[in-house]
Amino acid sequence: MSAGNLSARERTMLKFGDELIDLLRARDEVGALAIASALPAPNSAALRRNRYASAYTFVEADKAHGKPAQLLVHLRRLRHVGEFSVVLIHAIAHIKSGDLTNDAARSFGKIFFSLCSQVAATCFAPEEARSAKEDQSLSDMFGDLGAFKAQPDLMTKIADVEEEEEEDEVDSGDI
Repeated sequence: MSAGNLSARERTMLKFGDELIDLLRARDEVGALAIASALPAPNSAALRRNRYASAYTFVEADKAHGKPAQLLVHLRRLRHVGEFSVVLIHAIAHIKSGDLTNDAARSFGKIFFSLCSQVAATCFAPEEARSAKEDQSLSDMFGDLGAFKAQPDLMTKIADVEEEEEEDEVDSGDI
C-alpha cells in the first residue's frame, strides 16, 4: 500500500515505526517497513505459535535478485500506537532470532524482552542521556520538544514525589 493512500495519522504511525526500527538498530535485518490492507494467510502450521502471525508478514531479502527484506504490517495495526509498537517489537524479535514461528522459543523471548527494555529505557531516559541525533529524531516525529525539555524527566518527578511523601510521614509523626 502506497504511503499516499494512508491518512495523515497512518503516515505518522508509519514514520514512527521506521524510527522505532532504527532505534532498535534493526534496519539491516528488517529492511523496509510497509503497510498492507491485506496479508497472505500464514502458510505454516508452525506459525500458530506466533501470536501476531496474522498482523505482519516478513519477506526475506533476495540478494540474488537485489531485493531487500521487507516487513509488511496490516493496516488495522495502525489504530493504536501501543499495539503497533508491540507488533513491531514482536516482529523484530522474531526476525533477529531467526525463528518466526514460536513465541515460546527461548531465543525469541530473550530478544523480545531486551527490545522492550531498550524502548522503555529510551522513553524514560533523562534528557542528558539522549544523543543529539535521538533528540532530532524525536523532534522530527513530535515537533518542538522545548516544553518537554523544560520539565524534569519522569524518573526525577517520581523521586521528588517519593521524597515529599517521606517528608510528610516524618512531619505527621512529630505531632
